[in-house]
Amino acid sequence: MVPRGNVPGCFVRIRSGFRSLSKGEQMVAKAILQDPQAVILGSVTSLARRSRTSAAAVSRFCRKLGFGSFPRFKIRLSQDLASPTADIHEDAAVGDSIGEITRKVLHGNIQTLSDTLQVLDEKAVEQAVDLLSAASRITFLGMGGSGMVAQDAAHKFMRTGTPVVAYTDRHLQLIHAALLGGADVVVAVSHTGHNRDLLEVLQVAKAAGARIIVITHYGPSPIVKLADVALHTMARETAYRRESLSSRIAAMAIVDVLYVGVGVRHHRDVVKNIKKIRHAILRTRM
Repeated sequence: MVPRGNVPGCFVRIRSGFRSLSKGEQMVAKAILQDPQAVILGSVTSLARRSRTSAAAVSRFCRKLGFGSFPRFKIRLSQDLASPTADIHEDAAVGDSIGEITRKVLHGNIQTLSDTLQVLDEKAVEQAVDLLSAASRITFLGMGGSGMVAQDAAHKFMRTGTPVVAYTDRHLQLIHAALLGGADVVVAVSHTGHNRDLLEVLQVAKAAGARIIVITHYGPSPIVKLADVALHTMARETAYRRESLSSRIAAMAIVDVLYVGVGVRHHRDVVKNIKKIRHAILRTRM
């Protein structure tokens, strides 16, 4: 499934597609990320010289990432740089004050959410909300850091009144998946989309008739091929924050979108459930 709707900007496309580029094309990508302003003011030849490649490598880079030509790439790059949230991320460094670290980390989170908004397909979100709204039971799956997102999602979706469970253990996931049916919806969270254990669980769930929604990093992956609906995140790796840590923030934001979307569909029931929950919790307070 290829995301539709929003068109990812230059920085998002470069980072998400970096591993698929040839060595020469990666050198072009690094030169662009190091000094994008110089790219806008320069030519194909100057970028080839700065990246220690060739004009042909620059042209291949532009075509591979879907920009068509270098002039079109420069236009899109200038638009990205004019954006209020254009590549505001800076990596924390040794010697930074707590204030600088705070600013850089929070700006990194903002960048992650901004990049995710670019790649998140509105039609796919609507399809996911449709499936979740009609489900007789919702199962959230995740492992490691993604398991935390799955548990948080189940906690939120309890308020909808639909039976909800979350599993982070592979064996429990397999047992549960084997007992699913056509009215069940599974939401799987996986940063890479290449987790073999989770993929096996989803294959069992799909064979049992369940519908599959996945929340995963932007780009093709085995988990996306299995999904009825794929919702994509976009995050980057830094010296102190693995890419998957930023992705968790984006995945939790997508869960919030889905929860609010279902809540709007079932407004009366959700409001009634929230009142019941608040009443029960208030009784436990001193």
